Amino acid sequence: LWSMFDKRLERSFEGHESGVYALAVTLDGKKIISGSSDKTVKIWDIDSGACINLPGHTRCVYAITLTRDGKKIVSGSSDGT
Repeated sequence: LWSMFDKRLERSFEGHESGVYALAVTLDGKKIISGSSDKTVKIWDIDSGACINLPGHTRCVYAITLTRDGKKIVSGSSDGT
């Protein structure tokens, strides 16, 4: 997480076992959702760095978006789901 104003690194989010290909930020700016070639989707708390792992894909996750109301995550993977 980089500061746009002073261009410094504020926080690194470590936990994926492989490259990250998709990111989304919740509308309230409190969470980041990431998708990776490690077949997982993760929900990160921006302030604490805490992570919730959402397994389920069998191949790389290439797309992440949120529903308009921010209550659901939609992910797309090369496994066809």
